[in-house]
Amino acid sequence: EYDNPENPLLKLKVQTYAVRTKVAEELRENVGTNRIGDVLTRELDTLGFNIDNQSRLASTDNIGQTLSYGLEYYTDEQKGSNSRTGDRGGVPNADADYYGMYLQDEIE
Repeated sequence: EYDNPENPLLKLKVQTYAVRTKVAEELRENVGTNRIGDVLTRELDTLGFNIDNQSRLASTDNIGQTLSYGLEYYTDEQKGSNSRTGDRGGVPNADADYYGMYLQDEIE
């Protein structure tokens, strides 16, 4: 995070993140083609970043204006498996990318 009171155009925040989630389920009954004792796993890895900034624009005594803008990007990688068959139905091995941008104008 960077905020310099002498530069009203730059109040920058940068964030990076990485998350790993793993769930393992041991079946206690037969379900579909899965059998008692099968271990079903799902792994999800997320890696991303976001950047945003606020610019305080010139204002009069009664009115202030702040522009907030930024972007975010992250990617997910998912893997599913069954300890007996290898493939886990309903949890495909897949990748997905997400991104977004925003702009907000606040007038006070």
